Amino acid sequence: MNSTKQLIIKYLLSHCDEWVSEKDLFFETHLDYEEIFQIINNLKENEGYKIIVRKDRYYKFLNNYSLKTDIINFYSQYKFSNNLLVFKKVDSTQKLAKRISQKNTLKEPSIIVTDEQTKGYGRHGRHFYSPSVTGLYFSIIFPNWSNNLSKNELLTIDIAVIVIKVLERFFPDEDFKLKWVNDIYLKNFKVAGIITDIFSKTDGSNNLIVGIGINLTTKKFPKYLVHKATGINGQININRNKLLAQILQEIIDHHRSPKHFLNDYRKRSMILGKKITIQLGNSVMKCTAQRIEENGYLTVKDRFGNLKTYSAGEIVRIKW
Repeated sequence: MNSTKQLIIKYLLSHCDEWVSEKDLFFETHLDYEEIFQIINNLKENEGYKIIVRKDRYYKFLNNYSLKTDIINFYSQYKFSNNLLVFKKVDSTQKLAKRISQKNTLKEPSIIVTDEQTKGYGRHGRHFYSPSVTGLYFSIIFPNWSNNLSKNELLTIDIAVIVIKVLERFFPDEDFKLKWVNDIYLKNFKVAGIITDIFSKTDGSNNLIVGIGINLTTKKFPKYLVHKATGINGQININRNKLLAQILQEIIDHHRSPKHFLNDYRKRSMILGKKITIQLGNSVMKCTAQRIEENGYLTVKDRFGNLKTYSAGEIVRIKW
């Protein structure tokens, strides 16, 4: 973080919701007072930063609803500042990640974040409702990925636990649950989903693209989702930049030093011991969820008492 603008943003963020004088900023940046005023005015008027400016030129930086690269980098301690792209609106972060993968040779994990998706999708290509400002929608590209089914399954489980643990810190009163394999639920409504895509490049290498969508404060949903999805809490102003930064930081740290969270996943499972209906390709089966195996697979007991283990499938109903 070298530019004078970024130095000012960093200092204001370090004193968020506090009054900061031009004198403070002068000692921090060594800019003259008029230049400081012009930079802050530009941040406020042209770049959408929420800054209160007093007549005596004291400044107060407020929690921003919009996602900003500089703010995310600040909260993540600049761990991936060169590999972070933030947009106001895209068709889909997954689709954009695939286009970036096709055109570029990446060496480090890269992150695409947006305030809104017009064609966001989840498993089986189903539409993921992604309205502006009320959620988090992002994809992470892991380059040169070895396409191993069991490894991919465990990564999805690990990321689901990472996301839910961060959400628990920001929403300590909520009881989040996991539906095998990649959905996060609250009070029997879906609040987040995770999707993994393998993108095969023309040079024979693979990129793993992990997409995550979280409904934070979303209140209004299309009719087909009213009884299926909800926002976590529509009554509070959550710091989306800080929440996103912590999720990204923990996922990237996990990628660099992997460890598995199967026990944490099992503790938060909403299906174990329950009667479920699972869709397997074109067929469905009623059974009882028995356990999550060490490789992340699901073992169930069918109506004849036989144990069966599956690496993939979709749970379409849970009997409470």
